Amino acid sequence: MKVTIPYGLHKPSYKVFHIDELDKSARRSKDYVCVGCNTQLSVCFGYRNRKHFKHAPGRDCSGGLETALHLFGKRIIVENNRIKIPTLGWISYSAPLAEEYLDTKKPDVTTTYDDKPLYFEIRVTNPADDEKKEFYQKGMHRCIEIDLRNYKEKPFEEIKNDILGNNLIKEIIYWDTPDNRLPILEAPPSPTFKKESFLKKHWRKIAVAIIALGTLAYKVWADRKKCW
Repeated sequence: MKVTIPYGLHKPSYKVFHIDELDKSARRSKDYVCVGCNTQLSVCFGYRNRKHFKHAPGRDCSGGLETALHLFGKRIIVENNRIKIPTLGWISYSAPLAEEYLDTKKPDVTTTYDDKPLYFEIRVTNPADDEKKEFYQKGMHRCIEIDLRNYKEKPFEEIKNDILGNNLIKEIIYWDTPDNRLPILEAPPSPTFKKESFLKKHWRKIAVAIIALGTLAYKVWADRKKCW
């Protein structure tokens, strides 16, 4: 069965939790509310159906799914310190903070990498608009966008693992190297150039040596023919 509501906002910590993170000790908990309508949610552990949050009967609310996933994505980055990003692979970051102002903008997550700020934007519906991209690019603020549009009802482990380790859902908005990429080392000169230079320089000596060898071989052949 399709998960009814996969996310609940934990009131004491004000963090969004995925239903997969809860065990049966949370069955009677009254600490979770809906991200969409802020009403209390029940934690359900059915024998036939996958566990889920649910509203009280009569509530017409989808659970604020997109907002909940957006908050959950930020929480995953804030609670970890390693992530895989395009061109660099796995990096370690520090001091993660959600919703910290950067001039007039508020990146989803602000971190520090290599003694410089690194920002993350979480995409659940629309990508970062042109104005925001221009802000990062003109200000030379390193930024990665993570696309979670296809993760609204995915299990906890898949979402977490892909946020941290899947580069296919990440896009560089700005990085402080040419073309937003790491510099590519040039290949060393081909050794064939040296060979060509040697031939051009010594072709006369080589030709003389070849003729001399041919003459010597002919004399040896002629001497042997006389003996026959």
